[in-house]
Amino acid sequence: MKTGRKMLLLVAGTALVLWGGVDCAPYFGSEIGAFKTHAHDVAGRIYAVDDRTIYIKGFTYDGQGPDAFFWGGSTSKPDASGFIIPDEKGKKVPLQEYRNQDLLLRLPAGKTLRNIKWIAVWCRKFYANFGDVFIPTGLAIPRPMEIGKLPTLEHGVSSGPVLVVDTQTLLVPDFTYDGKGPAAYWWVSRGSRQHPRGLRLADENGSYAPLPRYTGKTVVITLPAEYTIYDFDWIGVWCEEARVDFGSVRLPQDLVVPPSPRTLGIELEYKLNCEVLRDDLGYEVRWIMDGEDIVMQLVARLEPNEYMAFGLSKNDSKSDMVKADAIVAWIDKRDKGHAQDYYLGSKEQCAGRRGSCPDSKFPDGRDSVTLLNAARVNGYTMITIKRPQVGMDQRYDQHVYSDGPQAIIWAIGTLNDKNEMSYKGIMTSEGNVFIDFARSPQWNCPQPADYESEPSAPVTTTTQAPARKPQTTRARHSSRISDAHVEESKKSWSLPHLLCPSDKTLRAQIGPTGGKGRLQAIRNVVGWGLAWYINGVLVPEITLERGQTYTFVIEGGNDPENPARTHPFYITDDPEGGYEHKTVAEKKKVKIFAGASVDRRGNYTPTGVGRMCEWKLPQDLSSTEFETFEDFQQNLELGCERGRPGRFTFKPDRNTPDLLYYQVRTSLI
Repeated sequence: MKTGRKMLLLVAGTALVLWGGVDCAPYFGSEIGAFKTHAHDVAGRIYAVDDRTIYIKGFTYDGQGPDAFFWGGSTSKPDASGFIIPDEKGKKVPLQEYRNQDLLLRLPAGKTLRNIKWIAVWCRKFYANFGDVFIPTGLAIPRPMEIGKLPTLEHGVSSGPVLVVDTQTLLVPDFTYDGKGPAAYWWVSRGSRQHPRGLRLADENGSYAPLPRYTGKTVVITLPAEYTIYDFDWIGVWCEEARVDFGSVRLPQDLVVPPSPRTLGIELEYKLNCEVLRDDLGYEVRWIMDGEDIVMQLVARLEPNEYMAFGLSKNDSKSDMVKADAIVAWIDKRDKGHAQDYYLGSKEQCAGRRGSCPDSKFPDGRDSVTLLNAARVNGYTMITIKRPQVGMDQRYDQHVYSDGPQAIIWAIGTLNDKNEMSYKGIMTSEGNVFIDFARSPQWNCPQPADYESEPSAPVTTTTQAPARKPQTTRARHSSRISDAHVEESKKSWSLPHLLCPSDKTLRAQIGPTGGKGRLQAIRNVVGWGLAWYINGVLVPEITLERGQTYTFVIEGGNDPENPARTHPFYITDDPEGGYEHKTVAEKKKVKIFAGASVDRRGNYTPTGVGRMCEWKLPQDLSSTEFETFEDFQQNLELGCERGRPGRFTFKPDRNTPDLLYYQVRTSLI
């Protein structure tokens, strides 16, 4: 699942190189200086990558010091009042031997190059300085910089201020081009103006084809690996066939921006993390850092009436359940998902305010866990939650560290008759377990397709109100399995039902159907390549509760000039959709319940329209490679155009039909 925004990493290749670059020294950032050696062969040259990141070129240390660390401080010279700078792996452990190694270090939270005066290799045991470098006064610390807008010279080319993100990456906001040039490309060149001997660049999708039409889109342009912005004076849109500059902006040579990660030998990867907690139970924790929050997914094979717990130890040195901050998650007998914030006061079930209790039971406590999704897939219970990185309650919560590993705890046990955590038949983590949540993404678990296939159990998504029937909203593609008579095939995926988040907000975006024939196998309808994704799930069935108000956030595109990029969302009793293309007689037979306003003449105006956000599979992958939707979903990347999403609310009542459909006004998807 993708609960947070993913960045699309665009790496341009080389095409039609018509200009030779200038040989120059590699740029690693602003040079701070070289270590002054005092002992143990400490050497290396330090560069500022940004205000919290340093790069050490050719670091050497003999490793013979008993308790040496990278060390920073703000005193006049290195001393014991400083702080540890985690090593290249993000760990706060004594340094081992290094021989001419290149290292990337990140200062701990709250520390920047602007508020420290020196960096050293310091031995805590003997209060000894093995080597140091002082940060120059007035050091120009690299940061992304704006260079101006693309001027309109031809064919309506324009943009917002172009942002130089790093030495190989440029972000062009609000880019517009009419697409009518015969052969226009992104282009860089050196000299007093753009010229034919420049270098053609790939577009934001890695394509070297002539640029299509753009209307206010944000694009990211990446230079080939062997070039940086310092090799060129101009970037813009150039017509190769007509040899005309449609609009370019100058690249100042005095920009102080961060070096490209590729220059530092870093291969970026925007993927989920995963660690196995207990192999025989298939218990895993998956996560991704999302701004000030962390999104986690707990996965395990649970028996009926069992819960899975995952927590952060308050003791930094060991995995200690007592006083830990935990998430307790399960799916109940009515197939409703739950996730609660717990304080494990002691190893006993909650009695009053003693034992292991939900935070909400304490007068000064609050539940800071948001349930995003719950499903059973192939015998696995999957619960996805979001929580702040910073603990909300000083006593009951623990921070998620961003500067190195921290001790964690886990448990699987049986719920008591109050649907609370008990210690009956509990299995817990053994020994000390540490996880570095802020590490570079690593998937240390079996791939989802490797899981043993087991029958899946459907999971409804909300609690039904007493004495009332739930109202179900479905995609047009959905139908009951008993009615569809769809033959089981290898193409079919088992899709989870969708659990409405606790804030009752549902986000609708566009994405792929998973390949030819797959949507038909799943929902018994033929698709043309696009479908709705609701909270990141492909065409799910959604169960709503009468009397509750739900907010739909629509990101299906709103480009009046391009119908293929415009998908107004609405809720109706019509299983086909495409309201705009129906005849007058056909329109009279259907009713729209939400997503459109109606005037006195009975004409509908869409309200469920907003910017385009589209899930895409990377070009080097094929949907036919994935045996499960879970595996397919993990590899999707989300890209959003500039603009605002559409919003509307829907409150089903006693007169609302039991079965409705969510549709697209302009097409059948």
